[in-house]
Amino acid sequence: MKIFTDESGDFSLKNSTRPSMVASLICTEDMYEGIKRFMNTMEKRYNGGAEIKGSDLTYEQRLHVCEFLKKNSDHLKVTMTIVLPSVVTHEDLNLFRTNQADTFQKNKDWYINAGGKVQKVLEEYDRIAKLAMYQSRLSDEEFLQALLLTQQMERVIKFCIVYFMERKHRRYFKDFIFLFDRKLPNKLSAMEKYVLNYVKAFLDGKSKMGMTIPIPNVWKTGHPFIDRYMITMEDGREAFFLNELLKNFEFEDSKNDPGLRMVDIISNTIYQHVLNPNNLEIAQCYDTLQYALGYQNRMSQFHIILKKSFSLLKRE
Repeated sequence: MKIFTDESGDFSLKNSTRPSMVASLICTEDMYEGIKRFMNTMEKRYNGGAEIKGSDLTYEQRLHVCEFLKKNSDHLKVTMTIVLPSVVTHEDLNLFRTNQADTFQKNKDWYINAGGKVQKVLEEYDRIAKLAMYQSRLSDEEFLQALLLTQQMERVIKFCIVYFMERKHRRYFKDFIFLFDRKLPNKLSAMEKYVLNYVKAFLDGKSKMGMTIPIPNVWKTGHPFIDRYMITMEDGREAFFLNELLKNFEFEDSKNDPGLRMVDIISNTIYQHVLNPNNLEIAQCYDTLQYALGYQNRMSQFHIILKKSFSLLKRE
């Protein structure tokens, strides 16, 4: 399974009324070659073979992409996470950052009380607490973007399970490849480093604290998802080995992958519809896209509700 993710919006909650969002395109391995052919043909036809950005598309070009997604919606699915300043305020984000820094300190205390003495681990706890607390280390916009990506990854995994539950899809669960549109050429941004160095580890820790992702009862031993990513804890509880599931997790320049270029178009289309719901051309593209979203009528909007803090997570 390949998952391509892109963002739209400025991720600012201060003096802003504009939404920010993260969109993901879930693609089965059988469909990836189809995406490559489609995007290469489209870019040769309309842009001399160069990369096409969603913000530059005409109505006809945008609709052409959405019709491709509709036609192949059995193998292509789209999911997203949206945050609106009217729902989550800048003050909410500041409170969340403070509480998260406190949670990281509790994790450090937990580690020490359990007998942990490795200096590098203690320094790592201090470092991540400062990243959560201080805008000078990680801006509010970068922190919110990382938070949306974290929420989105949980939703993507659930979405894969729901829409590819049937036996005929089981082989797609052997491997997961997560690709994110990198923002800077030749290097990672502060947000991207934060996600790679910390968010992946804490997602894995969260999964080991209990079954947070429902698994179909029909999936038994022998299903690749069960065999590769499920573990039994010492107390008998079942949990996910998300470090294994997320091992292919990279930020890549969109010019190097047609899946990232397609999800850029998807993200821009949904974003433009949220901004301008009365634009009839964008609305037509959005309605066509809904088949890949899993809906045939009005699609529900998902907004982040910031929790006071993450659950306590124990780093091994």
